[in-house]
Amino acid sequence: MQFSDCLKEARAGLLAAEAGPSREIALSIIDRWLERREFSNSWDEINRSWHKNDAIPLNPRVFIDYVIKTRLLAERHKVAAEPDFEKKLLARATYEWRFGDPEEAGKKKKRALEHSQQRQEMFGRQPKLTHVKWFASMWRQQFKNFCGQPFDATVAELTEIAFGESYTAEAVRGSQRPTRRAERYTRNKNSD
Repeated sequence: MQFSDCLKEARAGLLAAEAGPSREIALSIIDRWLERREFSNSWDEINRSWHKNDAIPLNPRVFIDYVIKTRLLAERHKVAAEPDFEKKLLARATYEWRFGDPEEAGKKKKRALEHSQQRQEMFGRQPKLTHVKWFASMWRQQFKNFCGQPFDATVAELTEIAFGESYTAEAVRGSQRPTRRAERYTRNKNSD
């Protein structure tokens, strides 16, 4: 069965399913996929590499469903673009310092700074892209595990299909790099 036929079959199944936000996301993914005729070349390359490494045979329909489910899971990694918790807490601490209990103000300020540090460690400096980076990172790792290579261009293409935004192979490689300076420092301090 051709990859495009499996996409059409998946689309028909989704149209018969109950309406909801997950269905709308899945339909938009399949529609973008159907517009990209060149993905069948990437599919052939993935399929050849998958079989070369003696993995379980890859069914196109299972692959399509897995991409959609991964995209839906990525929504859980999305950081809300609300006003920062730290800013509110720091403002409250300043108010407490001026008009209330300085000890309580110190506790709130410390909590805000700890939260800021933890957020930076977990999400990096671009928290709005966390879910996209997670999706790309997850697929890159899957291809490395099952195909023996990361397929960065294919992961970028899958990410574009899943989110409808432009994404490059360089961005996929960049999503694997550490976000903190201390983690990027690779020289062994004890080697001298």
